[in-house]
Amino acid sequence: MRVDSALKNFLLAKRADGLSGKTVIWYERMLNPFALKFQGEVIENITANQMRHYVVSLRERESRYGSEQSIRPRITGGLSYESVSSHIRALKTFWNWSTKEYHLQHNPMANVRRQPRHSANPKAISLDDLKALLAATGKDMAGIRDRAILLFLLDTGCRVQGLLGLKTDDLELDAYCAYVVEKGSKRRVVYFTTYTAELLRIWIHRRPQSSSAVFCSLSNRHYGQAMTYDGFKQLMNALKKRAGVKGRVNPHSFRHAYAREYLRNGGDLSTLSRLMGHSDSLVTSWYYGVFTAAELAEMHR
Repeated sequence: MRVDSALKNFLLAKRADGLSGKTVIWYERMLNPFALKFQGEVIENITANQMRHYVVSLRERESRYGSEQSIRPRITGGLSYESVSSHIRALKTFWNWSTKEYHLQHNPMANVRRQPRHSANPKAISLDDLKALLAATGKDMAGIRDRAILLFLLDTGCRVQGLLGLKTDDLELDAYCAYVVEKGSKRRVVYFTTYTAELLRIWIHRRPQSSSAVFCSLSNRHYGQAMTYDGFKQLMNALKKRAGVKGRVNPHSFRHAYAREYLRNGGDLSTLSRLMGHSDSLVTSWYYGVFTAAELAEMHR
């Protein structure tokens, strides 16, 4: 089996397994340089040493987007530590799958270690910035919607896909929960507090009643239609500019803030992992339970 054919089959398998389009695209982006490097080669013949040399080449690269096939300009500077880690993670997943799929005698990535995780800085939106965003919302119908969006994101920890796909039938305001679909087609329940429920009630009463989407557009051109990801980004950028916020304001920054505040207020990691829709609490710990040294000292006290 040639490498390029194996990669196509791997991506097809991931789509068949129900992974989101975004995740499949991530695998494709991580593995395309590998397929280009070993173009025309047969996976059965690739050795562990060849994969080690390839991983070393990733670490020693002096530019990004440097292949002739790339439509993006060459950027001086190699891959970051996190980017190399992502490449290794994708390669190990690909070779684990290929070993089972094609009954390979040896997995050439089996003895290539994952990189130790660097201690990262928190990626959450600060609560002060959140307050500034809330203060920047207007008193009109758009302001009511925008406040409901901000609080729903922070209060549930849902992904933006879940927010944008939310239908009125998915809300159970009296039970303080909603059903969201994320990561392709995975449906799960998220919970919110009485304050967010009240904001949602106000918005549901005022929103265009012809729309089945909870969070819809109010522009003349797309009035009542479900808000798109681009529309959401434009909304966040406009609020950020109006509020004079310089820190992180992206969908995942709310998810990070949700996790941090849950832990800071005494929540346990295992329950948080389930609330966030993770299948492994290690993911929750590594990527979301991130605190500065000062915050750890405060939590210890």
